Amino acid sequence: MKKSIYVLFQISIIIWLSSCSQFNKGHFQLCSGDKTASVYILPGEPEYVNLAVNDLISDVEKITGNKMPLVSSIEESSDNCIIIGSADHIKRNDRINQITGGDLDGLYGKWEAYRVKNYQGDKNYLVISGSDYRGTMFGIYDFIEHYLGVDPLYYWTDYEPEEQKELSWATIDINQQEPDFQYRGWFLNDEDLLTEWMEGAGPRFIDYPYYSQVVNPKIMEEVTEALVRLRYNLIIPASFVDIGNPPEKQLVDIAARRGVFLSMHHIEPMGVSGFTYRNYWKERGKEYKFSFYSNPEAMKEVWKHYAEMWSEYDNVIWQIGLRGTADRPMWTDDPTIPKSDEFRGKLISDAMKVQMDIIRSVDKRKEIPVTTTLWMEGSHLNKEGYLTFPEDVMIIFADNSPGWELQPDFFETEREPGRKYGIYYHHQLWGTGPHLAQGVSPSKAYEIFKLAVDHDSYDYGILNVSNIREFPLGLEANSAIMYNFNQFDPDSYLAEWCEKRFGEAAEEAEAAYSQFFDSYQTHGEDDMVFLLDGQMRSFGRGLLRNLNSRLSEPQKSHKKLTEFNNRWVGKISIEDVAKKVKLQKEGVAKAGELAEQARAKLEGQSLDFFEVNMIAQQKILLGINTWLDALLSATMEANEEDWKASVNMLEESMKGFELIWKGKELGSQGEKWKHWYRGDKKMNLPNVEKRTNEVLKTAQKSILELPENK
Repeated sequence: MKKSIYVLFQISIIIWLSSCSQFNKGHFQLCSGDKTASVYILPGEPEYVNLAVNDLISDVEKITGNKMPLVSSIEESSDNCIIIGSADHIKRNDRINQITGGDLDGLYGKWEAYRVKNYQGDKNYLVISGSDYRGTMFGIYDFIEHYLGVDPLYYWTDYEPEEQKELSWATIDINQQEPDFQYRGWFLNDEDLLTEWMEGAGPRFIDYPYYSQVVNPKIMEEVTEALVRLRYNLIIPASFVDIGNPPEKQLVDIAARRGVFLSMHHIEPMGVSGFTYRNYWKERGKEYKFSFYSNPEAMKEVWKHYAEMWSEYDNVIWQIGLRGTADRPMWTDDPTIPKSDEFRGKLISDAMKVQMDIIRSVDKRKEIPVTTTLWMEGSHLNKEGYLTFPEDVMIIFADNSPGWELQPDFFETEREPGRKYGIYYHHQLWGTGPHLAQGVSPSKAYEIFKLAVDHDSYDYGILNVSNIREFPLGLEANSAIMYNFNQFDPDSYLAEWCEKRFGEAAEEAEAAYSQFFDSYQTHGEDDMVFLLDGQMRSFGRGLLRNLNSRLSEPQKSHKKLTEFNNRWVGKISIEDVAKKVKLQKEGVAKAGELAEQARAKLEGQSLDFFEVNMIAQQKILLGINTWLDALLSATMEANEEDWKASVNMLEESMKGFELIWKGKELGSQGEKWKHWYRGDKKMNLPNVEKRTNEVLKTAQKSILELPENK
């Protein structure tokens, strides 16, 4: 009996030793039981690589409950060791070169390429190395996403990784070449929800109905972490940034810590908007018109002052050009500027030359990245040949405002040898949309960026992303497009994304998203989209003004409203708009029916995300559609002087807001998001409801006072 117990004991020892041996050899084991791999960071890596390592350690702890230790040498590491270092640092380390066997030689001299691979030696090694520091950082995040299963946008989507006690792989191999787009960035513009969501970091000194406070720094930390996890390398961190204001400078500092390139809104060349300019002179007890034409020396002084502050950052991409205060042409601030396109083109060209001289005087980098963005009048003047660009400036073409088509100058501008080109693309744009409801499908984004590739304009791609949370699908798709363009399949991407996000409900979810994007109506020879959320709001407010003047005094003679003349699609009859609105309303309603089929199969965080990203947006869009549909009917009834029917349709329009508030309720569920729509000041749907109700009440009273109704 004792002998049997002894034999069993020996067998158990052998099994235990075998398991220990298995931990030491073979598969790379990040975590097994209570044992974890060690992490060794080569000396000299910058702060942002160390921040990425901290994210790796934190993510592993979330998944396994165990924290990986940092060690100061390979010799101190456990049996499984993650080695992290950029190619130049590894090149000087004989021990690591022996481990990798020259596998990393192909990285040297490249831009943001990286290799993530496991090796067997005296220990199990996982080496993460980039061709440069950002490449190393992106290699860490690529491994985190594709091997650990951590959502790069987890903060914004509320997806947390699955808990696991064992993490091991026989083979780990990521071999990422240089990205197809050199600069890939986000522009936080029209960020009304971000501004008001949490308590602000301090006041902003701008004479504008929005952005009265600075975005909470925690939000900026989460934005920039998501940015680099998705392997973007550039950010314009807010609208109208004034780094002379410490709370605003803090936003730039937070982004700088992540190692990304920092740039400026096209209305704040040299970091100077009209608001910044006036504040500068106000602090000095002076007042000058914001105009390079009327006050060139005053402009130069402010440009130089802010250029010196911006030049303290290592990774600035300068923005040059000339624009007015609130995203308008300079001549709206100074009507004395001569009206000829030739003169105005020369004025902007002269300003850019002055700005370049200032940049070269403060920025001592050998190669200084500088952009000019051809937005609105810039696009027109470029098309007509009235702009002259300084040497080495990147020319950035813009889309046509709703974010669906590139403008004529993109196609007509001859590309100069040696000059870099890029595009500015809107996943959102308040005033036209999308804003509260996404509008750009992955296939549409691919279509636009394919044009950039086909027309040698892929050195730079900047996305207008507003409040982030509405657009995870678009942001993920664009990351894949800009890093590995030829590997992106526009026909299968949405299906694969839905499979990853929604599992068994993927087919139904894909049908809902496809229907949602296909619902948007177009008009005219160019098939211009014209019923995005912001566009519908603008149409509706115009209708309310007309209805208010007519229904408040129905006995007076009023001109009938029979057509619109707007900047998106030109002249269009009210009947044609009404037909398109009804078609879109039907399509969006169909998307809602399909979404409910997916919803029935979902649970947990997949359900929560689907409700926020699809159902909430579908309800908001359908609500705006319902409101506009009824206003159009009210207007056409007023054209026939059927005042009672017109008022009845005004009453119907109020039902749209019931859908909108249901959508907002879904989009703000949970303690974290309960104030998400508090900053809705761009679309300002509460005000739209209030105004609609005011017009309705006035109309009801006026109609009751008509003789035939007394």
